[in-house]
Amino acid sequence: MPHSKLVRIYAYQLSPRRTATSPQAVEGGKFPISSAIRNSLDELFIKSGLAAQAEVDFRLNTGTTIGKHPVRQLLLRFTFGAGTTAAAASRKLSEKLADSMDYRSPPTLLMMTCLRNSVQRRTIMWAFPQESGFQFRTDTAGARIRLLKDIFSHSSRLRKAAMFEGRSRRSGFASGRIIDHQAFGASGAGADYWVDKFLECQFALSGVMGTRRLASYLRSAHDALSTQADKDQIFSTILAIRTSPAKNWTYQRVANRFLSGTAQGEFLSRIPVRERALVFSFDRDEFEKRLNFRVFETQQGIYISAPFGTVGTAVKVTGQNQRRVQVEDLIVDEKVRSRHA
Repeated sequence: MPHSKLVRIYAYQLSPRRTATSPQAVEGGKFPISSAIRNSLDELFIKSGLAAQAEVDFRLNTGTTIGKHPVRQLLLRFTFGAGTTAAAASRKLSEKLADSMDYRSPPTLLMMTCLRNSVQRRTIMWAFPQESGFQFRTDTAGARIRLLKDIFSHSSRLRKAAMFEGRSRRSGFASGRIIDHQAFGASGAGADYWVDKFLECQFALSGVMGTRRLASYLRSAHDALSTQADKDQIFSTILAIRTSPAKNWTYQRVANRFLSGTAQGEFLSRIPVRERALVFSFDRDEFEKRLNFRVFETQQGIYISAPFGTVGTAVKVTGQNQRRVQVEDLIVDEKVRSRHA
């Protein structure tokens, strides 16, 4: 957001309370703005790539409109409200985060910032997990090491962030960007309290992001399947999607149209239920960056990495129980390696 000015910071230290027998109070409030803090946050924003991260929309349950979404209302009060209104909204958000976290999450520092320019405002929430570390100093008396326990790491992969921006109108703050590495774990579910319970959002799949994740789900499902018939289903799905005239897909539609049985179950098991019906525009270039080769390993430890278009022509696979691969092509280069790349 060009020519923006940092106008308020609120910070809260909180501990998980969702499953706690003795919930701890949230501590914190308004935080003074200094040039050091401002520069550090600016650098963190740029390095994190938050502006280009996964997009989310507020989840609208039955009877809920965007204008009545509780988290969006709090964000608008924090961003556009006067001092006491902003303070109350920030505290409610910090309480909500604490109530959304369980014992699996470490104590966290929630930092909320608001920036504005002549056109709109932007609110960013950072959640930094508590860690321990060593402080090392040396002087004439020698070296000293001190264990620090009250450290909140801004570089940890467990950190989380959310950004919403716009004007104080219906179209403003309707969607945002998030950082949540745990929500993009191998299972697809992860510890997703940040998006699901705290923000009450759902992922909005852009063409690139949706296609990228489709490739990841297909690849992991293929590698996890044990029978060749199921693996062939995934391979056929990859080829079919690449050449399909359809522009928009959902993961559920892919599963219903191309997969069945164990292959379908393995594919869907990797995708959170809330994401299966989200529509995304298929990006073929992005898909082919992620899935464009079929790799065979033979009994003798020979690896053959074949572009999809060559399987069935230059690369032929025969047999059922004992499959064999035959390659017929001209050699144009040769290298030696310690192992297969």
